Amino acid sequence: MTAETSHLERAREHLRRASDAADRTVQEQADSIQEGLDEELEGHRTQDEPGPKTDRIAELIEKLDGLESEASGEAGERLARAREACVEYQKSQAQDDET
Repeated sequence: MTAETSHLERAREHLRRASDAADRTVQEQADSIQEGLDEELEGHRTQDEPGPKTDRIAELIEKLDGLESEASGEAGERLARAREACVEYQKSQAQDDET
């Protein structure tokens, strides 16, 4: 695991915990987002170009924004943390692109 993907690993863990704490509707959506994140982290199995894609992570952040507004309590907090971890990943990628 690289420093960059550790952000996404944290996001995946927060999503798992959000799903555990959420009602059924939010849980299903959180699970769907987690599947997308899993695909980005483990895409080497199904993608020609492995590794997380910046545009795909941006889509996941957008979905997390929407879902966070629907969730409450611990689930909402975990979704916010997952979103922040994805944003940190994006920042680290942008810095890497600049160097």
